[in-house]
Amino acid sequence: MTHRQQLMLATGILVTLLGLYAVILVVNARMEAAASATAIPYAGLTRRFTNDGAPILGAPEAATTIVVFVDYACPHCALYQSVLDAFIEQAVRPGQARLEIRLLAGLDPTGSPVAARAALCAGAQNAFWEMHTELLQMQAIRSTDIFTSDRIRAAAEKLGLNSEELLRCLSNPNSFRDALQSNVDLANSLGVKTLPAVLYRRGSSYPAWFERNNQRLTGGVSLDILSSVIQVTPAP
Repeated sequence: MTHRQQLMLATGILVTLLGLYAVILVVNARMEAAASATAIPYAGLTRRFTNDGAPILGAPEAATTIVVFVDYACPHCALYQSVLDAFIEQAVRPGQARLEIRLLAGLDPTGSPVAARAALCAGAQNAFWEMHTELLQMQAIRSTDIFTSDRIRAAAEKLGLNSEELLRCLSNPNSFRDALQSNVDLANSLGVKTLPAVLYRRGSSYPAWFERNNQRLTGGVSLDILSSVIQVTPAP
């Protein structure tokens, strides 16, 4: 093989490798985009807060709201989030229902209040729902001290938030005190005993329990049961 032929062969191999590298970059970018879309099911949905400070997700005109009481120190609440994520895609994103989260902070006297404030402090930066997911995922740490400032800072930075501002908000034990107390008062009035507690409301009515055979359904209810209370507005 002549020198010229060797040079042409080497050039061909280099071009092929560069082409393969470009393909790999495109595939990786698409995989990362897909993973990001899967990890954040809240993108593009209307976010607001109720008059007493509870975060609510979905179209304001939706007739039905699912109301969920959670505590970030509750492992069952973390497991139930997959059902809520499916409900978001099935009913909240199409505008048929809304999702309202009521944070309680009593299971872990130290960690629960910190986590609840962290979520609401993130909400002040329009990122309650993303921080909500991050805090629930911290359950996998299986530690007696889950919600440390370092972990919350890392979560804030991962979400692109102003971590210093969030930690200043978090360090104030009075942050969102009224909103959290409102959740406790509502839970007590409804007789919430176990978490997660899942109820529904029509319009602005008082939350009602799901029932089967005239028996209250406590704990996380199935996706089918969640969907059973949706009222679809008829087309004109």
